[in-house]
Amino acid sequence: MKWILATVTAILTGANFCLAAEGAQAAQAAAAGITLDTLEAHKPKDWWHHHQVQTLTSPWGSRFVNSHVLLIEGSEIAGIPPAWNHIRFDAVDVLFVGPFSVKVGGTDFILGDGSDLNLDARFEWVVRAARTQNSNIKIVVVQYMDESDNQDNTDFKSFGTDETKITRYAKSVASFVKGYYNKTLPALSGSGRLSARIDGYDVDVEGSNLSENLPRVVAAVRMELKPCFSVSITSFRAEFLDSSIASSCDYISMQNYDGGAETEPEDYLTAVKGFKRERLVWGLHSERPWVNNVACQKFEGVKSKVKEVSDGKALGIWNWRLNSDNYVYENLFQVWLYNAVHGTRLHALVDDSKLEYIVERYWQKGGRKGEIGSDMTILSLQDLVKGVSPD
Repeated sequence: MKWILATVTAILTGANFCLAAEGAQAAQAAAAGITLDTLEAHKPKDWWHHHQVQTLTSPWGSRFVNSHVLLIEGSEIAGIPPAWNHIRFDAVDVLFVGPFSVKVGGTDFILGDGSDLNLDARFEWVVRAARTQNSNIKIVVVQYMDESDNQDNTDFKSFGTDETKITRYAKSVASFVKGYYNKTLPALSGSGRLSARIDGYDVDVEGSNLSENLPRVVAAVRMELKPCFSVSITSFRAEFLDSSIASSCDYISMQNYDGGAETEPEDYLTAVKGFKRERLVWGLHSERPWVNNVACQKFEGVKSKVKEVSDGKALGIWNWRLNSDNYVYENLFQVWLYNAVHGTRLHALVDDSKLEYIVERYWQKGGRKGEIGSDMTILSLQDLVKGVSPD
């Protein structure tokens, strides 16, 4: 017992309390049979100060490259699409996984889009695959907007300002996330087991999630999840955001494409007083590059955003996404992006010396050929390597 208490004390020392769910400390806690409840019971009185200290050092790391996996992609929901075996999780620092939603007619945070689809197997496969390739990857669950006929029923907009419903939802989020704290899953290869830890919560702020109660909901989730987990939003504009977001959210991942193509960082900084510019994470759309911010429709614009991270003006950058029907190009781009930011040399199934050339040549059409806006043909890896014309 004394050793367990000593372990708890060591974990809870200083700003490290905010990292209790990670790395060696997680293994240390698991070995001692220490749960989040134990950590909560022994947290220091000034733990929130330590959380703020940790926040200053970035819970996602000092430099990061993020991306998304959409679990409803692919026709055979009961199985794992073969293409998913080619996802480059080793080129991702923080992986966003969705959709998660609000249970129809209730307040529970659940895996799925409000339909009858059971995504449990897919979610756990992604966790296993990601941690098999990359033991240090952080996994964040995403509350998606409602695109179904159940408008206002599978998101939190219907809560309005009802604090009881908002609190129940926040507690449900915390219950799901914390439920994975000590959970392990079998590795996809070999005989070992891997941590199934979830590292944070995010809101896809567009459509039905662009609502007046967003700041209240995010603040409530922060109160339930702090200090061990990140809280963030992925937004396409700054509407309804206020200064409370500065203390509720660790990051704002900007959707600098489609409806957010013309939203500038200054719009967020104006709406969220006190938010640090470097916590704004630029978003790129490799699936359809022509919908990006005008500057990033050209590859030179993408390079300039990478340089901002390298120069320390921003902490990270992110890419939508890794598992569309255009996964070949998306994952080539992800590997290039990761290497460019981190200065690494991950191999990408093409001649390393030609990776940037291939990614740049096919950027404007996202690895396709044909006219933008018409039926386009997705190019295979072999086509990309051969240099088939995108025109």
